[in-house]
Amino acid sequence: MKKLDNIDRRILRELEANSKITMMVLADRVGLSATPCIRRVRSLEESGIIKRWTIDLDRKALGLNFTVFVFAKVVRHHESGWQSLVDRIQQWEEVVHCLSLSGELDLVLEVSVEDPDAYEEFLFNKLLKEGAITEVSSNFVVREFKEACQRIPST
Repeated sequence: MKKLDNIDRRILRELEANSKITMMVLADRVGLSATPCIRRVRSLEESGIIKRWTIDLDRKALGLNFTVFVFAKVVRHHESGWQSLVDRIQQWEEVVHCLSLSGELDLVLEVSVEDPDAYEEFLFNKLLKEGAITEVSSNFVVREFKEACQRIPST
């Protein structure tokens, strides 16, 4: 695991706030010249700390106004059945995030759709037709008030 210093942390915070920033501006903001800044960014990529460069879409601007967290229990946990379920979930465009959980429930899916009708269609035509899923509990988002900003460890 790569040990981060204060400059690495500042680079990550700046890139997280705006990954489209130029290397010249980034270098200036973190107190480096361009070449050492570029080397540090490459090192963060090579170490896997920066996994990929992507864009953050505004779901509401895309008409995806209804977000639901779906908690599910899985009936079969053998390797091939689990992997088959994971593969199918990855194909569902409505699922924007999925986590495997410990404890009583097995999965939490973040589902983003246009409206409650679209969620109902997803629920009945995809999720509940999935033979490996036995129980489902849904909670819809009322309001989002903190958007993800990755926590960058201070030590």
